[in-house]
Amino acid sequence: MGGVIGVTHEARANLGSARSILQEGIDGLSAFSAFQIVEPVYDTTVNGHTAAGVVVTYDPSTYGVYEILIVVVGPEWHSFWALEGIVFTWDVPSISPSVNESLATFEVLPAPPRSALAAASDWFLLGGLIATAAAGTVFGFLILRSIRPRRP
Repeated sequence: MGGVIGVTHEARANLGSARSILQEGIDGLSAFSAFQIVEPVYDTTVNGHTAAGVVVTYDPSTYGVYEILIVVVGPEWHSFWALEGIVFTWDVPSISPSVNESLATFEVLPAPPRSALAAASDWFLLGGLIATAAAGTVFGFLILRSIRPRRP
């Protein structure tokens, strides 16, 4: 079995961060009995996207499993996708090639074009902050003026 097991959004979607996410997964799996790294962390590509992967085995219950973990970088989406392929250890010779092929065909769709409104959103936010500060200053001045005693 296999599939996408996680998606995370981060402004800096790069290989270094992908390796860091992968290491967190390795650290979590290392708590299982008989944990062993079969193939150390390696750099690869998945459908033209940079990725980092690792192959491990461990015993989550009474049966051992063989797991391929790959973290795919999608900088156009500011995202990472964690892919997993897992089989029982006795199925590795027959099923492992199918799992590898499934993971290799993961498709990252093109990000939608950034609209003019989305591109200008930072400027709208800045304008709103400036307008809020200006309005606060004017209201503060008017309040101070109204509570100040007037000269006779």
